[in-house]
Amino acid sequence: MNVRKVALFVEGLAEQVFVRDFLVKWYGWDINKVGIDCYMLHAGNEHYAPYSHGSVDSENYYQIFNVGNDNSVLSVMLDRADRLHNAGYSLVIGLKDMFNKVYHQKTFQKNNGRIIDPELNERFIQSAKDTIEISSKPLELQMHFAIMEVEAWLLGMPKLMEHLQDVSDPETDIYHPAVKLKELMEDLGSGYDKHSKDIETIIGDLEKEDYLALYESGRCQSFRNFVDSLVDVKEN
Repeated sequence: MNVRKVALFVEGLAEQVFVRDFLVKWYGWDINKVGIDCYMLHAGNEHYAPYSHGSVDSENYYQIFNVGNDNSVLSVMLDRADRLHNAGYSLVIGLKDMFNKVYHQKTFQKNNGRIIDPELNERFIQSAKDTIEISSKPLELQMHFAIMEVEAWLLGMPKLMEHLQDVSDPETDIYHPAVKLKELMEDLGSGYDKHSKDIETIIGDLEKEDYLALYESGRCQSFRNFVDSLVDVKEN
């Protein structure tokens, strides 16, 4: 059996927990179909992070690295690409938020305020693609941006969307989704501060059907693009 090996580099804890939860639920917790190991990177060293699932011999094996810095995701991917290729990986994926200091500066300069700018989004995406192309690495590398934050994907889930007023798509309507998610969870009697317990509480209520519903909803196109790279939706 040929094992599909994919490495993911994400900017923080929220992204790592989200991706791991998506994968185990997408594959129905089947250890024959999905294996996952999570790591935190600190000073270039790898430290195990919760939680492992399956094994490297599962049909689809994923390593998820929490880089801990949004500015380092792409550079760390490129630095490790050759070693991952030699270890049998066929795909390396990066995931980070579009929301960052440089984006704030550029959208303010262009729009006299902080607004979600589709043209600016495309410039950031294309810049990452150009950097990857120039690197000429021996395996496929992709850089994905959650617009504006991965919390927009959580807000886009039907169970939370029903509580949002005047929001058609969190990805296009909410500049700072993490703040909106915190406000919403407080209204619902909980909380959210990007801690692992907060994230796990929210995703604990999600099932594969919720992820699939978001994928098919027409909301959060960046989530759909990410999923298309991560799994074979046709096998659903």
